[in-house]
Amino acid sequence: MQTTILLLISRAEYLDEMFECLDKLKCDVSEMALLCIVNGEADLFVKARNLCEMSKFSERLCIQERPLTKIRQYDIGGRRKRISRLHNVAREHVNSQYVFGIEDDTIVPFYALEMLGQYYTDEVGMIEGVEMGRWGVPYIGAWKADSIEQPTELVSLPMSEGLVEIDAGGFYCFLTRSEFYKAHHFKPFDNNGLGPDVDFSMALRQRGMKNYALFDVECIHKGTTADVIFGVTEPRQIKMFKKGNQWRQNILS
Repeated sequence: MQTTILLLISRAEYLDEMFECLDKLKCDVSEMALLCIVNGEADLFVKARNLCEMSKFSERLCIQERPLTKIRQYDIGGRRKRISRLHNVAREHVNSQYVFGIEDDTIVPFYALEMLGQYYTDEVGMIEGVEMGRWGVPYIGAWKADSIEQPTELVSLPMSEGLVEIDAGGFYCFLTRSEFYKAHHFKPFDNNGLGPDVDFSMALRQRGMKNYALFDVECIHKGTTADVIFGVTEPRQIKMFKKGNQWRQNILS
């Protein structure tokens, strides 16, 4: 399975641990390419490039994309647009059958790619592992929509087991076909505060593809609170709902 591992990098805090995790990833390294898109200044790029070059994968490419504007920590809309731009850069450098994406604050289990690949069939658009915790709330980043064509509500999944069908998911640990990834123009979903991951996965559903979350692939989100633990922490459920032209959030439980 020819696969590009895609890392969009904008911070250095977790890079060492993340590359240690990639070194343990179970895969055929001769079939793997590592593509790093670094959104930052020279010191971050040099660190990422060095780690990329020392990785075990047969092909390695590290590209620097400087921020167009100063990054504000809580500018969620600006961050969504920046991530979209980086994915649009990345898709021009993918030359493989599949894309396996990981966020730069996520630690995936060594079997993540192998297990996601086992469930990837012709009907699948995207399949993801499961991560808990975002913006300080321990919810699962996988969503069911009230409508595929014109959604007005997205509700996060409760804790489950095995393979679960979803409508939208996250980019923290996902597998998709390169033809889908390269053909998509990334943007925030509905030109709003929801991210390009929701935009991409909903577009796949609108094409008649199925998306899944695999609860056997538990990912650690380093950017959340330390007390979020699978099997111990009960996830909250979040509802995103559209009010006028804006998407808003409610905590359901």
